Amino acid sequence: MVPVAGKFVTPGYFDATGSRLLAGRGFSEHDQPNVIVVNETFARRYYPQGAVGRILGRHDVAEVVGVVGDALDQALDADPRPTVFWLLAAPQCSGCNNVLSYVVRPAARPPNLRSLIRGTITRVSPDAIVVEVASMDERLTGSIADRWFATLIVVFFAVAAVTICAGGVFATAASLVARRTREIAVRVALGARPSQVLRLVVRDSLTATAMGVAIGTIAGVWVSQTLRTMLYGVQPGDPVTTALGVLAMFGATAASALVPAARALRLSPTEALREE
Repeated sequence: MVPVAGKFVTPGYFDATGSRLLAGRGFSEHDQPNVIVVNETFARRYYPQGAVGRILGRHDVAEVVGVVGDALDQALDADPRPTVFWLLAAPQCSGCNNVLSYVVRPAARPPNLRSLIRGTITRVSPDAIVVEVASMDERLTGSIADRWFATLIVVFFAVAAVTICAGGVFATAASLVARRTREIAVRVALGARPSQVLRLVVRDSLTATAMGVAIGTIAGVWVSQTLRTMLYGVQPGDPVTTALGVLAMFGATAASALVPAARALRLSPTEALREE
């Protein structure tokens, strides 16, 4: 059974956090404690036919007045939990602890914003102890700090692997095309246009590369499954990422074929034959 999380919030909470309102409405200043808002996961799991207007609970009856979008408030790789939002002034909060979190969305960002927030809280509640004042970006960075170094190492080796692979493809294809200097010279001497020769050379190089790229793509998609826990907002074998890798290899092959072919075209047939 999936546990249901409960949060006590004020009417301005959803606006401050930028939560998307999917159905119904949020809290207002005139609401009674017996109204609640649920998140998308809760509504989809328990009220797939529509959550707004449903009655929750057997004893402490509460009416669902709105549905908001899910938020990754636990971890970026953790699925959102079914969540029920209660008004902070509701009787159910009488037994909750005295630890409160404030979400502030200022219209401007003065350099002393942290001091202003601390000062405001202290003036309203002199006995309050402000533990931390942090931006959403800082909290996000802190939540993934333990994985940052590991991800950085993986990215470094990935870039190195792509660079070495592209360099190897370039060198191999360039060597193969350079060996065809005599053939290119003969084709030009027989009346072939430079554009025809270039298309032929590039086509042959890309054809030879296609099989290796196909095998590498399949292997890459399979190996990427092991990196699932380090990916956020993208799935292993992501089509866009895979397509960029394939294009990089084909681009390196095309460049490696064009450079020696263009050099051979600049030679006269006699010079080309002499090089062989």
